[in-house]
Amino acid sequence: KSSAGYNLTNLLIGSEGTLGVITEATLRLYGIPEETVAAVCPFPTIQAAVDTTVEVLQTGIPMAKIEFLDELSVMASNKHFKLGLDETPTLFMELHGTQLGVREQIELVSEIAQSNGASKFEWESDHEKRAKLWKARHDWWYSGIAMEPGKKGFATDVCVPISKLPQVLLETKEDLTASQFIGCFAIASSSCIMEFPPLF
Repeated sequence: KSSAGYNLTNLLIGSEGTLGVITEATLRLYGIPEETVAAVCPFPTIQAAVDTTVEVLQTGIPMAKIEFLDELSVMASNKHFKLGLDETPTLFMELHGTQLGVREQIELVSEIAQSNGASKFEWESDHEKRAKLWKARHDWWYSGIAMEPGKKGFATDVCVPISKLPQVLLETKEDLTASQFIGCFAIASSSCIMEFPPLF
């Protein structure tokens, strides 16, 4: 992702010529964790979900994944995939490690989420059930595009310091609400789909 750092692909092999040649690559292998757990956690507001994300990361809990969908994105996923999720701002999380370590992490994350007003904290360790919990986030693009048949989607990413994440999300949501675009968004850094009529 060029939004998360230098665009090395175009820097090396872009229109100005080749700036380097890769002569060696190192492959690093990691073992499969003993336990992997996926969790879904709905919140009353975007602010509550983002505050939870910031607190979890600042606490140092080793999250494998933590991502977010706003209420419009969850609504689109429910409609498109018949998922039955609460149509509120929602965090999708994954933790892995030893069985004991993961259980401790779940308790800590659950406490933080509940302190920020989470309505529930649903988690699964079974592979198929984990995939079902992540369905809305993994296929977010398709459900977002399906909201407005005939329109085109434009996805964009930004990367900001974690301290600015709440401000960026709230301001982006306000801008999308005030604009002519239909916008729904997700975060790892911050991603947004904007939909508009085809230009051609």
